[in-house]
Parts: sequence; C-alpha cells; structure tokens
Amino acid sequence: RCGELAGWGGKSHPASTTPGSGGGNFTLLPNEDLKGLAKRVTGSESNWQQIAKDNSLKSATDVTPFQSIWVAGNLLKQAPAKASGTANAGSAQ
Repeated sequence: RCGELAGWGGKSHPASTTPGSGGGNFTLLPNEDLKGLAKRVTGSESNWQQIAKDNSLKSATDVTPFQSIWVAGNLLKQAPAKASGTANAGSAQ
C-alpha cells in the first residue's frame, strides 16, 4: 500500500470543500440552521446563501447540529474599533 502513495510526489492535494484562507470555521449550535448562523456571526441573516454556496450546501437547513461551517472573512462582523489613545491629546495642561 505504501507504493500507492508514492505516486503523490509533486502532485497537488485534492481540492478541499472548505476554502483555505480568510474567514473562519464556526460550529452550528443545536437547532441552528444557516440563517441563524449567518445572523450570529455576520449580523445579517441574508448572508446564509453565500455561506451555503461556500460550503457546497443546497439550503439553509442542509446542515446537522455541531457541524463546522466556514464563513468568509468579508462576511464576518467587524470587531469594534479600539478607542484611540490620542482622543484626549493636548487637553491636559
């Protein structure tokens, strides 16, 4: 059997169904579908269709509890910006 794997040298690995960069994996909560996940991690339920497409899923309910779902970085909620330390610069004298 080892000889069967020797043929892989120099060849690319099979394509993954999960994109490799930008974004993150999220675990579906019990009774959560793609619409619920989209609302939770992106802030908009309407992003479920793009999430489904990115994960080769056909519908919002084509999932199982605790399934890991990849969400593109451009869809994720942005963390609130940290307050700048220069906001009060010059006010103390």
